[in-house]
Amino acid sequence: MRSSIRKTAALLIACCMLFAFAGCSIGKQKGPATTLNIYAPVDGILAFAGLPDKFTNATDGKVAIKLNYDDSLMHAAKIEAGYDCDIYITNDIIGMNWLDEEFIGVVYEEGEREGQEANPNHNNKIYSKFRKDVLKLAVKNEDGEDSEMIFTVAIVRGTKHLDECKQFLEFMYSDDAKELYKVGGYEVIEEE
Repeated sequence: MRSSIRKTAALLIACCMLFAFAGCSIGKQKGPATTLNIYAPVDGILAFAGLPDKFTNATDGKVAIKLNYDDSLMHAAKIEAGYDCDIYITNDIIGMNWLDEEFIGVVYEEGEREGQEANPNHNNKIYSKFRKDVLKLAVKNEDGEDSEMIFTVAIVRGTKHLDECKQFLEFMYSDDAKELYKVGGYEVIEEE
């Protein structure tokens, strides 16, 4: 009788272990290990909309991106306030300068901001060395004259995924990305 109790107990323990191991593997997510939170301007939707799928495929599913579209200056304010952002893309250089320590003490010399400091709050929210003008788009200015809209990208200092962010910056110059930009008439500003 004792041997049948032992066999039953052993069988129950084995079943419990089997279900425990199965439960552990069911609970694991099979998604990307890292997701980059990217703030992008609404004016760049045509250029950036296809980037999440292309970039995730380029990283074999290890890194995904989540694009958050809004006004560029609104994004700058969120980054200054400490919102979760890994990469900031803007078409309004004022927002980028506002976050860059290299613009502390710099005063605008012309335009509607003449005489104002570029970074009056002494922010140090982006990596200046990972700040690049990436795209341009031909547009008409308020006077109907031909002009260019420049899109600048920078890695935000608060990121926990610096290597993945660098990988995304490189990807922005890839042939796959360049194909996406053409759809909206955007042109890559080649690195110097």
